[in-house]
Formats: sequence, structure tokens, C-alpha cells
Amino acid sequence: MTVAALIARAAAPYLLVHQPLALIALNPDASLMVLVAPQIDLPALIAVAAPRRVLNMAITFGLGALYGRMAITWAKQKYPRFARLIDVLDRLFARHGALVVLFMPVYSVCGLAGALRVSFWRFLLAITPGQVLWAVGTYYLGDSLSAWITPFTSWLSDHVGEATAVCVAAVVLYQLLSRRRRKGDESAPT
Repeated sequence: MTVAALIARAAAPYLLVHQPLALIALNPDASLMVLVAPQIDLPALIAVAAPRRVLNMAITFGLGALYGRMAITWAKQKYPRFARLIDVLDRLFARHGALVVLFMPVYSVCGLAGALRVSFWRFLLAITPGQVLWAVGTYYLGDSLSAWITPFTSWLSDHVGEATAVCVAAVVLYQLLSRRRRKGDESAPT
């Protein structure tokens, strides 16, 4: 999934101009969904984005389930400013169960659902309409911003080669710097 998202980011200008649904199939990020909204119909966006986002959320749920309460403890220690929010979400899950992900269909909440041992099938039944609603909301946001998006897309179609080259270079550079930073962290004494 991460490789597909990187490819989509690198080729975003080309895909946005020529294959907007392929862009969403590779990376259903909200920012990209807003950009493609003026070019495609709502049912097409839902058909491509919702299943891909549900799959991503299911993977996040699985990671949360794999690490369980240990992940919650780690998150509270790593991000103490969010400890109260995590506790509030914990109480919401205790009271409402999987319905929480229907109204908050984001990665962190899905991971928390897995860590809190929400039933996977109930999670799936809640996250699917949640992602459809997310896609609809994102589509209408992009549609309302079409007065700004359409001129940008038009300019991009005139400069698609240069813009794609810049995006490819930026993604490659970011990946190289990230790997270098990770190697530096691994070689540092602990």
C-alpha cells in the first residue's frame, strides 16, 4: 500500500490530468480526492475510494489488534498531550462500540478500535458506510473549491511533464533523506 501511495504522489500531476481515478486507486488521500472531484462523478469516486480506504483502515485496525493495550500505553507515553483524548475515545468505544468509527473514520481511531478489541465484523460494518460518507464529504468539498481547482488543473495539464518530474524528484529525495536519517538513528549509541 505504501509503495502504491508513493507512486501516486510521484506521478500525481500526470495522473491528476490524465487518469484521476487511477490516482485515487493508488492513493485515496483526502487532498487528492479534493483535487480530482471537479473531474469525476461522485459514484465513480465512491466506487474507487471507499473500498481502498476501507482496506487501509482494516490494516490499521489489524495493527491495533496486534499490539493491543500496549499500543495505547505507548501512544500515551509518546504523545502525552493526547492522553486525555485517547481516554475519551476509549470511553466512547466502551459506550458505543464500533459506531465510533462510523463518525470518525480516520486511521488513529481505527487503530484504537483494534487495540480495544472491537469485533472486526462490527468494525467493518461501521467503517464501510463511514468511508462512503467521508468520500461524499470530500467530493463536495472539492466540488465547492472547483473555481480554484479547475484553473490549477488546467495549468497543470500545460506543464504536466515538468510538474511530474518535480514530484518524482521530491519523492525520491524525501525517500533518500528518510533512509539516511534512519541509518543515522540505528548507528547512534543507545
